[in-house]
Amino acid sequence: MGPTRHCLPRVGLLLLASSLLCSHGFAQTPTAAPSVDTQSNTEPSPVAAAKSVDIEQARSAFNHGIELAKEGRWVDALAELSKSNALRPHAVTTYNIGYCERSLGRYTRARKMLAKALLDNQASGGQELPDDLIAAATNYLSETEQQIATIRVSIAPETAMLKVDGRPLELVSKGNPRPVASAGTRDVGVAEAAPAASFDLLIDPGTHEFVIQTVDQSVTVLTHTFKPGSREAVQLTAQQPPPLERTGASQTGTPRKPHRTPAWIAFGVAGTGAVVGSVSGALAFTQKGPIADACPDDPSCAEKRRTGNREADIATAGFIVAGAGVIVGTILLVTAGAHDEPHTGSKQAKHFVRPFVGAAVLGIEAGF
Repeated sequence: MGPTRHCLPRVGLLLLASSLLCSHGFAQTPTAAPSVDTQSNTEPSPVAAAKSVDIEQARSAFNHGIELAKEGRWVDALAELSKSNALRPHAVTTYNIGYCERSLGRYTRARKMLAKALLDNQASGGQELPDDLIAAATNYLSETEQQIATIRVSIAPETAMLKVDGRPLELVSKGNPRPVASAGTRDVGVAEAAPAASFDLLIDPGTHEFVIQTVDQSVTVLTHTFKPGSREAVQLTAQQPPPLERTGASQTGTPRKPHRTPAWIAFGVAGTGAVVGSVSGALAFTQKGPIADACPDDPSCAEKRRTGNREADIATAGFIVAGAGVIVGTILLVTAGAHDEPHTGSKQAKHFVRPFVGAAVLGIEAGF
């Protein structure tokens, strides 16, 4: 008995020689069942079996997408065709995806998929798209490009991040003299760096939201509306964030001026108390001697003695207020801190007024 030959099954997705176009231009391309090597007496390998399952699922999704498209259910058809293309990419499926996007008015996405269908067909040696589909794809591609607006974008600052309608831009070409980017062709995501400070942007007609984000995370949202096939210039400038409220030292490093008003008020109260105490004390002292000499025990002089005592009490209260004012004012003055003059590189004269307290002395010193 000779050696046993193990032949792997041949699994492929075969297109019929002719593709049929329905009345609205959608490609209906039936697919044949995958072929199997009948000379092999071995079971299909797991890889081959998995490929066979993928092909069957791709065919099912493709056919379902065709039926949905016939009903004009473009969003649902697009979902099924995208599923089919993910399982088994093919230029015909890509063409149909582009057609769905065109029907939904998403011209930049339609342009991308129609161009890809033509490129994929070229890569296959012209085996995936028949001549009628090549002509249809070329015609629809030209139509979509006439609908797309081309915008010359200038962005500031140059380091800003950008997204349009919640999607980052897709670089189409580096371009000369400016790069070319496309809006709406990538999945929803975060803002990314703009291609350049000035670039051309392909965008669908209609109203669009531009989100500009700077390195300090400030966000500017702008809205622009474009007509089909229009060409215009747009300046995207990030708004500057409001300055932070400054407390304490200023930007030049000058310390904040201390608040000494309460101290001066306390010293004013102390001065008033001293004046009142001095006047009342003098009156009480001048009245005490004559009253005592004139009527030492006469009840009729009781009112005069009470008046003298009242003046003495007022004098005592005045001096108490004066002492308290000096103490409180001194404390407030010390806790307010010293005022440092701005540093200008040269010595400047300082003007000051401050109280001083000494042994039995209360006064104010000043310098000019």
